[in-house]
Amino acid sequence: MKYFAKMNVFALLACIPLVVFAQLEVNVYRISRVTGLDLDIVVKAPWIAFLIAAVLGLILFPFYIRKHLGRHSADGWLLILWVPYFFLFAGTIGRLLPVMHPGEDPGPGAGMLLLMVMFFYPIYVLMTLMFAQFRWDFGVEADQ
Repeated sequence: MKYFAKMNVFALLACIPLVVFAQLEVNVYRISRVTGLDLDIVVKAPWIAFLIAAVLGLILFPFYIRKHLGRHSADGWLLILWVPYFFLFAGTIGRLLPVMHPGEDPGPGAGMLLLMVMFFYPIYVLMTLMFAQFRWDFGVEADQ
């Protein structure tokens, strides 16, 4: 049961970059209207935030996996366990911040873009799991 809780914590942390990207990408017009920023800047911001979060995740998540999860036969579940958390967060944010102005509706390509990113996101999680299993010794032999 303890391993299951730790697995869920990883899944929750792993879905955060995707939730941030999805909310920034879908709410581009609202963010531009509320902040007064130019639309070009607001359109580029989700990609920059997603890349920063993804790179930080690739660096930090393997340490979490190695310390708390280790190698386990249930590691394959981590590839899909983030999906319910993504829909939980996205749905909650959608309920808390509903679209009030018709001009804030996302463009027609936003859904396809999110589907594409969600399709490739398990590859990112798989890379994180692979980096956690990789031994980082940099050629230094252990003292025996």
